[in-house]
Order: sequence, then structure tokens, then C-alpha cells
Amino acid sequence: MAQNPDYVEGRHSVTQYNDLAAIGNYLKDVADQNSNAKYVDFGFSGEGRALMALEIGTGDNIIAIDCGIHAREWISPAYCQWFIDQAINGRFAKYTSDMKFLVQPVINPDGYSYTWTNDRMWRKNRRVNEGARCMGVDLNRNYEANWSGPGSSSNPCSESYYGTSEFSEAESQAQRDYLDPYIKNKSLKAFLTFHSYG
Repeated sequence: MAQNPDYVEGRHSVTQYNDLAAIGNYLKDVADQNSNAKYVDFGFSGEGRALMALEIGTGDNIIAIDCGIHAREWISPAYCQWFIDQAINGRFAKYTSDMKFLVQPVINPDGYSYTWTNDRMWRKNRRVNEGARCMGVDLNRNYEANWSGPGSSSNPCSESYYGTSEFSEAESQAQRDYLDPYIKNKSLKAFLTFHSYG
């Protein structure tokens, strides 16, 4: 169900939208070919897909970058892949001796995969909400910061459903646990999360 008529399954390009398998292979290839990069699986999604990161650089200052928390925002994972290319080969490479970038290109792999096969406009993860006729949690609303606050919903059918509790979702839990050591030792200097609108 790729939306790009020039898309070739399995072939990665930073100038096209890539499916989850192509993104994963790209991260591993970059890590294999560059001593300055390391591939990390930092957890698993609700449906068992790997949560992937590429750690780029050797610096002590950590910058975390995530993309793809809302499944339908394909330009977000595409941006993270472009950023990886620029951190390895381009304009950001000069910063990698002072910084380490923790790039997490698809925080919602279940939802992202679902947009390629079933519903292009799916937004949430793919959690089965017990007792409800609707699936999914808005992962962006599942963190401790302002959980259940303005802009979120207690209705499991809502696009902004915040889940049963803070960090109720496998994806948000895994990201919290991945970044927590950098927060505790105060090396995390910035956290950037990329979305799209339109």
C-alpha cells in the first residue's frame, strides 16, 4: 500500500517513504559501515516489533531525537532518516565528537506498519483496549508529563486517548527506560520529538 508510485519494496532511500523493514535494515547497515554509529534495540512494541535506535557520535552530551510516534505522520520517520544521513555524511557530522545523538526513527512501529497495510490515516498504537470497541492509545499522550490533561481523552475511541495510566504502553515504557540513565546522570541535554501537521 505504498503511497509513492516510485517506491521499490525493500530498497531504502532518504528521498522516499520507507516501510518499517527498510528502515530497520538501513539503521543496521549504517551501524555496520560506520564506527561512529551503533544500532540498538531498546525494547519491543505491544505487537512485539523492535523499538530501534541509532546512536551516533562519541560525545558526552546526549541529544535524543524521536520520530513516528503518530503512525500516519510519515514525514516524521522520513525526517529522522534524513537526520541520520546528515549526522553520518553531512552537515551534522561535525558535532558528533562533542555530542551523541540517540535517533529513534519509529517510536510507534505497530501503528506505522498498520498504515502501510490497512489504514493510511491510523494514528495510535495497536493496543487492544479491553472492554472497548476501539483499539489504540495515543502514545504522545501516554507519558508522565501532563498525562490525562488538556488535549487528551479518556475515551478509548478518541484519537487522543491517553491510556489506562502513565506509561501504560510498551512503547512509552521502553523509551522511558532507554533514556532514564542519561536523565539521571544529567548528560541528556535536549529531547526533540518530530511531528507533522496537515
